[in-house]
Amino acid sequence: MDTVRIERDVEHARHEIIVKADFNICDAFRIFDLRECGFVSLQEFRDGLCDIGVIVPFEHLQLLFNRYDRDVDGLMSFSDFTDAMTPFETYYATIIRRRMSSHRKINPFKKIDVFEHHTGVQLRNTLVQMI
Repeated sequence: MDTVRIERDVEHARHEIIVKADFNICDAFRIFDLRECGFVSLQEFRDGLCDIGVIVPFEHLQLLFNRYDRDVDGLMSFSDFTDAMTPFETYYATIIRRRMSSHRKINPFKKIDVFEHHTGVQLRNTLVQMI
């Protein structure tokens, strides 16, 4: 029963972030992919989370990577990240797939500033729900 509740909460968090007009998956992934190579390691993901104020145990991140790393190479690709962030409900999934990047340069000291404050807070909340 806990698994069902957790999945429902994660899906709700995905819906909440998707409805933020300035949110897009491309810019969210750029918080972690500083080298712009299309994938991130577990450590890069952890560093990006820390930079936006999300501190979680390393073991929880390993579980997240194990769940969404489809090719099991120990790296989260942009495609894997997109799958993790995209809601299951078709309506919301369509919204986020159509939304383009704002291409704002990320401030290396405050990565979350790529989004408006309320969207940054919701992104942190969504990632915490997922982990």
